[in-house]
Amino acid sequence: MSLSVDKILRQAQSCLKAGDLAEAEVLYKKVLSKFPKNKKATQGYQKLKAGIASKVSLSAVPSQDCIDELTSLYNLGRFEEVLSKARPLAQLFPKSAEIHIFLGEACGKLNLNEAAIKNYRNVLKVKPQYAEVYNNMGNAQNEMGDLASAIMSFQKAIDIKPKYAVAYNNMGNAQKEKGELKAAIESFTQALKIEPDYAVAYYNMGLALKDNSDLNAAIDCYKQAIKIKPDYAEAYYNMGSSLADKDEIEVAVKNYKQAIKIKPDYAEAYYNMGILLQDKGDLDTALESYKQAVEIKPDYAEAYNNMGTTQKEKGDLDAALESYKQALRIKVDYAETCNNMGTALQDKGYLDAAIESYKQAIKIKPDYAEAYSNLGLALNEKRDWVAAIKNYEQAIKLEPEYAEAHFKKSLTLLMLEKFEIGWPAYEWRWDISKNAGIALSSSKPIWQPGKHQKVLLWAEQGIGDEVMFASLISDLYPLCSKLIVQIDNRLISLFRRSFPNDIDFHPRTDVVSETKYDAHISMGSVPQHLRQNLESFKSVSQGWLSACEVKTLSLREKLLADGSETLIGISWHSTKPRSGAQNKLISLTKLANALDLPKVKLVNLQYGDVDNELESLREKTGIDVFQLSEIDNKDDIDGLAALIMACDKVISISNLTIHLAGALGKEAQVLLASSCDWRWGKRRSSSYWYDSVCLYRQVEYDGWDNVLQQL
Repeated sequence: MSLSVDKILRQAQSCLKAGDLAEAEVLYKKVLSKFPKNKKATQGYQKLKAGIASKVSLSAVPSQDCIDELTSLYNLGRFEEVLSKARPLAQLFPKSAEIHIFLGEACGKLNLNEAAIKNYRNVLKVKPQYAEVYNNMGNAQNEMGDLASAIMSFQKAIDIKPKYAVAYNNMGNAQKEKGELKAAIESFTQALKIEPDYAVAYYNMGLALKDNSDLNAAIDCYKQAIKIKPDYAEAYYNMGSSLADKDEIEVAVKNYKQAIKIKPDYAEAYYNMGILLQDKGDLDTALESYKQAVEIKPDYAEAYNNMGTTQKEKGDLDAALESYKQALRIKVDYAETCNNMGTALQDKGYLDAAIESYKQAIKIKPDYAEAYSNLGLALNEKRDWVAAIKNYEQAIKLEPEYAEAHFKKSLTLLMLEKFEIGWPAYEWRWDISKNAGIALSSSKPIWQPGKHQKVLLWAEQGIGDEVMFASLISDLYPLCSKLIVQIDNRLISLFRRSFPNDIDFHPRTDVVSETKYDAHISMGSVPQHLRQNLESFKSVSQGWLSACEVKTLSLREKLLADGSETLIGISWHSTKPRSGAQNKLISLTKLANALDLPKVKLVNLQYGDVDNELESLREKTGIDVFQLSEIDNKDDIDGLAALIMACDKVISISNLTIHLAGALGKEAQVLLASSCDWRWGKRRSSSYWYDSVCLYRQVEYDGWDNVLQQL
């Protein structure tokens, strides 16, 4: 055994001489593990740990074999092994610049930047004019966020080596991160003067130019980088982002696709491409892009969040909620996802859960104006109007120009019949993301009361709103020397019959020459002048439209020809997007079953093509809702008005049908969800817009049985 121990000790001594301290340590420990009192092993190990060996000189340099081994390990990416072997060598050869460089580089690769800087400084003590070391130290300082020191290190490298293109490029990156964009662009320019084919410098200059809002120059840089390096996926990706900022969506998508072609696992390219496709309305393809992104990068919370917003836009609320949940599993403090989940829950009618989601978003992000605004909307639907207004006001306090919060607040004020302050706030509708439509572009002023002028009154929003706001025409007419009205073309024949002959009616699609009017105003803006209180609605609330009497009589005779005694016109859904939509609509089957009585004929007044629904009802229940083939309920509004008047009464949810019935003065019953539209007031049983319309409200959210029993 003693011969074996002596052999191991001789091997350990040889390792010391060769500078292989790590192997020497292993050998000494091997002996000491079995013979802890072995004198030679103990002494050798102590000398090793103290950094001295009896036959190795402190002034010596490490052997070439030792350097070659460190080089091999570094090139193989085995950085921890480099540290393990280089650290004891640094003690043994404290003035070896090469050893400290290996330590610095390996520490940098392992994100041990503080240690890397320390080793680079040790190198510079030995070789103070080592430009590459200053450059590498600058990179480590940059990684640590010490941008000022990094810039100084890069500048020192350049001072030593003026043609150092890499140092100029790296200094440009640090300057860009520091927000010194002009200096960064100049640094990249210098790098390219030294090395004209430096693709990375072109790429980085493109990033700086984009941050400096010079998109065209940024795109040119990316193109140049790609010309030098055709497989530069990142350049294609960032060129796509710059093109997207220029609204050149098609070309941007092509660049993202090219980036993915080069780099198939480019999750960020899939994600950004999804955003563009979603904005374009190509929801199916956008969804596929997000799915690809999360397949490549399963912890991509942002992609799951956007997947949810896309699914919500497609109407798949359950899938959207699952995507939001997945995003929150990955990123529990994701305020935007909490807010988005709230909107999906609200659309499903889960108001309490939606409110909790909004509150969680606010807890994570206390200055989240959008979450406060959405919370206000949910509380409004819960009929807690005071709390709703409080949250809208908090959103406005955080963002004074937040149009959505101002507009939602206006709707709650109008719901509460606070017209004097509600109508002026309603003007914010033009600034919201999904606004009332396209505002009229005109050099003429907006009409104000007191001036007897030629006035252009122009329609906005949907056709039902046009009918409702048309109640203002009779009051506005005597205040003008001439009134011109721009409305949906389908309403013109009905309106011409109903209003004074000298009013000029034009389709919304027409451009009315500015020479024909002195001032203009939109329909929804007139109430702030003419509807300041409930009394002001009474002048026309008995009805303001007139259907064709001859056609009405003809239709009624035809409908009663089979012996029916009572005609009830029905309508059950709306094309207008709305929060919690499925809870604000009623199924045709439920409505028809409630109204199926002897001698009663149900007449279809539903806007749009519902032939399949009517056929399905007939097959399942035997109930026939009569469809007059000669009346197109969507495009023949004058005919629909006559059909409404031919009925004994109308029963409908809040949509065009009920607005037409009310404007015609026809007896009607409107079925309202517990959280109904602002125009029906908070707890009214009758309408201040329409005397002939009675209001039937849900007692509980998502429940129509009580309403139908009242009918």
